[in-house]
Amino acid sequence: MRLGIISNKRSGNGKPEKVLREFISYLDAKGIAWRIVNEQEVGPLVNIDRLVIIGGDGTINFTLNRFMPLTLPVAIIPAGTGNDFAAMHLGKVSMIRSFEIAIAGCIKSVDAGLCNGKIFLNGIGIGFDGAIAGKLMHKKWFKGPSAYYAAVLAQILFFKSFRAKVSLSETTIENSFLMLCIANGTSYGGGFKVAPLAKAEDGLLDYMAVAGINPLKRLLNLPKIRVGKHLNLPDVHYQLIEKIHINSRQMLPAHADGEYFESNTFEMSLLKGYLSLLS
Repeated sequence: MRLGIISNKRSGNGKPEKVLREFISYLDAKGIAWRIVNEQEVGPLVNIDRLVIIGGDGTINFTLNRFMPLTLPVAIIPAGTGNDFAAMHLGKVSMIRSFEIAIAGCIKSVDAGLCNGKIFLNGIGIGFDGAIAGKLMHKKWFKGPSAYYAAVLAQILFFKSFRAKVSLSETTIENSFLMLCIANGTSYGGGFKVAPLAKAEDGLLDYMAVAGINPLKRLLNLPKIRVGKHLNLPDVHYQLIEKIHINSRQMLPAHADGEYFESNTFEMSLLKGYLSLLS
């Protein structure tokens, strides 16, 4: 078996580099061949049998899009600032256990999504949570959970709701929204259970919309979103989908697996069984 390894040096405050050293020692002790996939490589990966990603949701997203389509089996060793998809996929595992899974885990197929021609694995957030990702993108020194909660509080107070037209199957809705989420994983933002019913292998994406509520309602409802108890709120709509089209007259802040971008049009569809993951 020959492993290719991708480690994001800029993720998780240096944690991936420490984990990488531990993983290489583990592989060497077992006599397993490996090589680092460098930042200049593009196209199909050659001379490896499986790919190991050391990092968080953003590193996974970058890798899936860089080597699209990625046909090799993939193992995730969580070591990023946000490890939401790994937490759902692997549960709470030790570092050594994640090493063992990378070498001898079972392979299962999981879904992914396509948004404006790019792959996402965990989810797309438009509006409120997209604005949060945009604020965090500019943080160089103040990072981690405290930075995230500070950004959340600022957006609770100052984010302006937006109008958008949402086309779901045969239904079109035009409304004022606080946030629109299309999820393949249950949580993002370090554990906010935005789509608590999501399953990455069910052949569906989870759509969650929050209407344009005022700051007081936002403050009251945020703790419910944190623990996934928001689906019965009157301002929340939740639905399982295969594709969706969202259009707005204004550019909207958004994130794909935590990575910030902006657009006024979002064309999304399901990629059923797209990725082979070790678990």
